[in-house]
Amino acid sequence: MFEGHDVPVHWKISPFFWFPRSDAVSFVDRWQGADALVVADLRGGMQGAKVSTYQLDATGVIDMQGCKGKTATSDYEAWEKDPSNLITINKIEVSPEDKGALRLHLAPHPCLRTDILDVRVGPHLSD
Repeated sequence: MFEGHDVPVHWKISPFFWFPRSDAVSFVDRWQGADALVVADLRGGMQGAKVSTYQLDATGVIDMQGCKGKTATSDYEAWEKDPSNLITINKIEVSPEDKGALRLHLAPHPCLRTDILDVRVGPHLSD
Protein backbone atom coordinates (compact mmCIF):
# COMPACT_ATOMS: atom_id res chain seq x y z
CA MET A 1 0.00 0.00 0.00
CA PHE A 2 2.77 2.42 0.93
CA GLU A 3 6.07 2.85 -0.84
CA GLY A 4 9.41 4.07 0.44
CA HIS A 5 11.33 3.65 3.66
CA ASP A 6 9.64 6.32 5.79
CA VAL A 7 6.21 4.74 6.07
CA PRO A 8 4.61 3.66 9.37
CA VAL A 9 5.13 -0.03 10.00
CA HIS A 10 3.31 -2.38 12.35
CA TRP A 11 5.25 -5.47 13.49
CA LYS A 12 3.62 -8.63 14.78
CA ILE A 13 6.02 -9.65 17.56
CA SER A 14 4.22 -12.76 18.78
CA PRO A 15 2.54 -15.85 17.45
CA PHE A 16 -1.25 -15.80 17.08
CA PHE A 17 -3.25 -17.21 19.99
CA TRP A 18 -6.77 -18.53 19.40
CA PHE A 19 -8.92 -18.42 22.53
CA PRO A 20 -10.23 -21.85 23.54
CA ARG A 21 -13.78 -22.55 22.36
CA SER A 22 -14.24 -19.16 20.72
CA ASP A 23 -13.74 -17.20 17.53
CA ALA A 24 -11.27 -14.77 19.08
CA VAL A 25 -7.58 -14.37 18.33
CA SER A 26 -4.83 -12.31 19.89
CA PHE A 27 -1.30 -11.23 19.05
CA VAL A 28 1.16 -8.52 20.08
CA ASP A 29 1.73 -5.59 17.74
CA ARG A 30 4.58 -3.05 17.82
CA TRP A 31 4.00 0.38 16.32
CA GLN A 32 6.08 3.51 16.80
CA GLY A 33 7.98 2.03 19.76
CA ALA A 34 4.88 0.90 21.66
CA ASP A 35 3.73 -2.67 22.14
CA ALA A 36 0.05 -3.60 22.40
CA LEU A 37 -1.85 -6.83 22.84
CA VAL A 38 -4.53 -6.99 20.15
CA VAL A 39 -7.65 -9.08 20.76
CA ALA A 40 -10.00 -9.61 17.84
CA ASP A 41 -13.41 -11.20 18.39
CA LEU A 42 -14.44 -12.60 15.02
CA ARG A 43 -17.84 -14.06 16.00
CA GLY A 44 -19.49 -11.49 13.71
CA GLY A 45 -17.17 -12.32 10.81
CA MET A 46 -14.52 -10.04 9.38
CA GLN A 47 -16.98 -7.20 8.72
CA GLY A 48 -18.32 -7.35 12.30
CA ALA A 49 -15.04 -7.95 14.09
CA LYS A 50 -14.63 -6.33 17.50
CA VAL A 51 -11.01 -5.36 18.13
CA SER A 52 -9.59 -4.28 21.47
CA THR A 53 -6.02 -3.23 22.21
CA TYR A 54 -4.19 -3.28 25.52
CA GLN A 55 -0.98 -1.28 25.77
CA LEU A 56 1.78 -3.35 27.36
CA ASP A 57 3.34 -1.80 30.42
CA ALA A 58 6.84 -3.25 30.40
CA THR A 59 8.20 -1.00 33.16
CA GLY A 60 8.15 -3.89 35.65
CA VAL A 61 9.73 -6.23 33.12
CA ILE A 62 12.63 -4.18 31.70
CA ASP A 63 15.70 -3.67 33.90
CA MET A 64 18.00 -1.25 32.10
CA GLN A 65 20.28 -0.68 35.11
CA GLY A 66 20.78 -4.41 35.65
CA CYS A 67 21.46 -4.79 31.95
CA LYS A 68 24.19 -2.17 31.77
CA GLY A 69 27.11 -4.43 32.70
CA LYS A 70 25.78 -7.52 30.90
CA THR A 71 25.76 -6.21 27.33
CA ALA A 72 27.97 -4.36 24.90
CA THR A 73 27.87 -0.58 25.35
CA SER A 74 26.62 -0.03 21.79
CA ASP A 75 23.75 -2.52 22.31
CA TYR A 76 22.86 -0.95 25.66
CA GLU A 77 22.76 2.55 24.16
CA ALA A 78 20.47 1.42 21.33
CA TRP A 79 18.12 -0.44 23.69
CA GLU A 80 18.03 2.49 26.10
CA LYS A 81 16.75 4.72 23.27
CA ASP A 82 14.00 2.25 22.33
CA PRO A 83 13.37 -0.36 25.05
CA SER A 84 10.42 -1.81 23.14
CA ASN A 85 12.97 -3.69 21.03
CA LEU A 86 13.76 -5.80 24.10
CA ILE A 87 10.32 -7.41 24.01
CA THR A 88 9.58 -10.41 21.82
CA ILE A 89 6.73 -12.75 22.69
CA ASN A 90 7.29 -16.50 22.23
CA LYS A 91 3.89 -17.71 23.41
CA ILE A 92 0.47 -16.45 24.52
CA GLU A 93 -1.89 -18.44 26.74
CA VAL A 94 -4.71 -17.92 29.23
CA SER A 95 -3.14 -17.16 32.61
CA PRO A 96 -3.42 -20.17 34.95
CA GLU A 97 -3.98 -17.81 37.92
CA ASP A 98 -6.49 -15.43 36.27
CA LYS A 99 -8.80 -16.72 33.54
CA GLY A 100 -9.53 -13.10 32.56
CA ALA A 101 -5.87 -12.46 31.69
CA LEU A 102 -3.53 -13.56 28.97
CA ARG A 103 -0.03 -14.63 29.91
CA LEU A 104 2.67 -13.46 27.53
CA HIS A 105 5.90 -15.48 27.54
CA LEU A 106 8.80 -13.20 26.60
CA ALA A 107 11.94 -14.35 24.85
CA PRO A 108 14.83 -14.38 27.37
CA HIS A 109 16.98 -11.26 27.34
CA PRO A 110 19.65 -9.98 29.76
CA CYS A 111 17.74 -6.69 30.15
CA LEU A 112 14.53 -8.32 31.39
CA ARG A 113 13.64 -9.04 35.03
CA THR A 114 11.16 -11.76 34.09
CA ASP A 115 9.98 -13.65 31.04
CA ILE A 116 6.26 -13.48 31.92
CA LEU A 117 3.80 -10.62 31.58
CA ASP A 118 0.09 -11.01 32.39
CA VAL A 119 -2.39 -8.69 30.67
CA ARG A 120 -5.98 -8.47 31.90
CA VAL A 121 -8.45 -8.71 28.99
CA GLY A 122 -11.63 -9.61 30.87
CA PRO A 123 -13.49 -12.86 31.35
CA HIS A 124 -15.69 -12.60 28.25
CA LEU A 125 -13.25 -14.21 25.82
CA SER A 126 -11.29 -16.62 27.97
CA ASP A 127 -14.20 -18.76 29.21
